[in-house]
Amino acid sequence: MVIRLLPPLMTCLLWASATHAQEGARVVTRVVTDSAPAWKTWRSDGMSIYHPVTWTVDGSATGDTLVVLQKPGDAGSGPTAATVAVQGFDGAAPTVASRLAGVADGDVEVIDGEANGNKRTEYRYKVDGVGFLRLEEVLPSGGRTFVLSYVAPEESFNEHLFLAEAMLNSFTPPGSR
Repeated sequence: MVIRLLPPLMTCLLWASATHAQEGARVVTRVVTDSAPAWKTWRSDGMSIYHPVTWTVDGSATGDTLVVLQKPGDAGSGPTAATVAVQGFDGAAPTVASRLAGVADGDVEVIDGEANGNKRTEYRYKVDGVGFLRLEEVLPSGGRTFVLSYVAPEESFNEHLFLAEAMLNSFTPPGSR
């Protein structure tokens, strides 16, 4: 008798388990409408960096800045949503304080840096009362030092971070091919 009750009992337990799972299960769906961005390559003096075609390129930068790539802001959000820049220095790069002098309002806070074993350093600072985050990598190459940076307002920093990191990772200094 115990043997005959076992299959119906197992069926009942499986049905109850499945019913409970259906009641407690939550299905989350997400419709992804945007596609992977198309990419272009900026090249100059043996250097290159990939960037999304929707970003604007300012290759006529002044001073030590070699190129500035900007994600245009949406209507009403300001002129620029995010910026990736490449600066080149003969020898060592200037200190962070001197690189950000005249840009930041007051103190620059190091959020995460090379002291923690990271290859990149992240800073927080304000410009005209607006909080910004800056992700920066210092890359020595052939007697020069390149400073690669991604800057965006704090509230939208993570929105473009994956693209910015892909761009920073794609940078090729002169003579490295």
